[in-house]
Amino acid sequence: MTFIKIDPDRVDAVAGHLDDRADAVEEERKNISRASADNHDPVESVVTATEALPGFLAPSSGSQSFGGVSQGLRSLADELRARSQEARDLNSSGITMQSPDGSPSYCYYLPDPPAGTADVEAYWNATDTVATVREYNSQSVQNARSESAELVEALNSADGRASSGRTVDEILTETAKHQDVPTYGAAYVSAVGVETYLDLVEKFGARHTTYTPSDTPPMNMATKEFDAEGAAADVGVLGHIFAAASQPDVTICDSNGQPLDLVDEVESAVEEDGERGRMRFSHRGGACTRPDRWDAGGGCVSCGGARGERIQDGF
Repeated sequence: MTFIKIDPDRVDAVAGHLDDRADAVEEERKNISRASADNHDPVESVVTATEALPGFLAPSSGSQSFGGVSQGLRSLADELRARSQEARDLNSSGITMQSPDGSPSYCYYLPDPPAGTADVEAYWNATDTVATVREYNSQSVQNARSESAELVEALNSADGRASSGRTVDEILTETAKHQDVPTYGAAYVSAVGVETYLDLVEKFGARHTTYTPSDTPPMNMATKEFDAEGAAADVGVLGHIFAAASQPDVTICDSNGQPLDLVDEVESAVEEDGERGRMRFSHRGGACTRPDRWDAGGGCVSCGGARGERIQDGF
């Protein structure tokens, strides 16, 4: 995974300087155009180079005209500001990244090049765009919050549908598309809460369990059938999400901006007195494990490095 670290204030300062330069170019364009017109015999190339166009017809940033240069500077300034705002929004959403010294830093996330990518530089040139940055950061956070709420609603409804009309299967299918994105995972776990997150395993088990009434005496008996494969697929999505959220570089904060320790949160949830705590203890392996991605095995070791080791030790 790749987090692009930036200093939003300094980036905004650079964007401001680019805007100033664009204003200067535009002013010079007007001066040259005016001087050419005042001489009553304007040079055609000067007219073309200094022609003012409406915004929707503005020349491309690669144009050699004054308008093209000015537009290119403003476009670059807007791109820089978009990235700094994404980093700020991610931080204000309760998701921060850590610098090597452990201090929080402003970053935005982008997916690593796929294995076997021949031209890595070309990959980053094509990937590090405003649209992609928004897709994997602010939009990812919004999707995680809405889809986690939808899932809880659907699991608790009588017909297995959320108010949006989507079924549990439909919601999980969409969720699985983003399950390995750290920003999505962090926002998902944060929105649901660790306790409710662990309780989802039980609900997945219940939705894959059917009871068929007996047609022979005793009539009050029923045959229980459990779709282990279906339940495992559902829980597997949770494992991916928790794995993405529990990376050492990712910090989740509560509504007050205070960092949450996922290990402590899981330990607190499974240590709750009574049946609820015991059920969470038995479910925590499925909800917190994704063994196909990390080599370490056992409990949350598979989805959080040192954090996982602490959870394993606690169990």
